Amino acid sequence: MLNIGIFQLSENEMSQRCIERMSEDYTLSLLSEEMDTQNNYKDLKAIIAFENDIKDIPKLCELLILAKQVQDCYVFIISTVSLDTGSMVYLRLGCDFVFNLEEQTVEEVFLVIQNALARLKNAEEESVKHEKKTDSPLLLIHDNFSVLVAGEKEVSLTKLEYKVLDILAQKPNVAFSYEEIYEGLYKYEEKEAGEIKTYRVANIIFHLRKKIEESTSSPKYIKTVRTKGYMLDVTGTQGMS
Repeated sequence: MLNIGIFQLSENEMSQRCIERMSEDYTLSLLSEEMDTQNNYKDLKAIIAFENDIKDIPKLCELLILAKQVQDCYVFIISTVSLDTGSMVYLRLGCDFVFNLEEQTVEEVFLVIQNALARLKNAEEESVKHEKKTDSPLLLIHDNFSVLVAGEKEVSLTKLEYKVLDILAQKPNVAFSYEEIYEGLYKYEEKEAGEIKTYRVANIIFHLRKKIEESTSSPKYIKTVRTKGYMLDVTGTQGMS
């Protein structure tokens, strides 16, 4: 669950009802009035602050300034009073939304916050996927039998080329014999002579190298292991289904 900071200088029935609704879906952390001593801002995905009195405005402005300095998270201010004095000030200081429970229901406020945080969560998940992609020298993409090279270039492969790369990727930096690779490719076919097995595997490797290596004479990824076969010389190669 996302961690949400809650800030209020005083309590009232409306703010407590709102907090109870938020606690059903989020982990809430109470922020104290001594904001300069707060060390947990960096863990917060959003801050919900309550304006329960016109006297709260200076402290809420201070909260907004500090929050934006420490963590660029969502900041929502919920007013339980009918005065609209602080709204423009809050927005100018970087507040994302200002609500008024005199005009909106708790459920309306919750849905707006929920939608905003859902977009934040989706963006973070996409960011993690992108990082995994770019950190992996070779990323196998099963859906369309391709491989992403160095996080930049997606290369289409034949089914056999993909299967060879997938076999080698099971154990990076470990040599596979021609026999082992052949068996992985043609499990259910009639067995052939050793020379034909070697030729078939070597031919697939040749075409695979032409597609993913910068230099086929000095391959970076698929290395020949003399008297043995081939190995994938790469760290962090991943499969994707």
